[in-house]
Amino acid sequence: MKLTVSKQIGNSTLSVEIDERDDKEALAKATIFMVPDICLACKSTEVVWESNKANTDDGVFTYIKRKCQKCGSASNLSSYKAGGFFWNKWEKFISKPTTING
Repeated sequence: MKLTVSKQIGNSTLSVEIDERDDKEALAKATIFMVPDICLACKSTEVVWESNKANTDDGVFTYIKRKCQKCGSASNLSSYKAGGFFWNKWEKFISKPTTING
């Protein structure tokens, strides 16, 4: 099964083509793009997608996340070992104050 998914993200449109022999697998891969970009922490639709790369001794890793412009919460994209992706729950990073002894 060959699918094309188009998703509006802010002022841009993302088009992704999925080509799988197994129809169910094609639909499973497409569902990640069908999740609405609504922050579940504050219910805002002011959500942007971001990416970054991290270099480690084990290689280079690419991270994709949806970030709420209103409250700062984010939802990271993770992958299943068997293939396919899922969105993690929305979380807001709160930094802890650091103390300097001196």
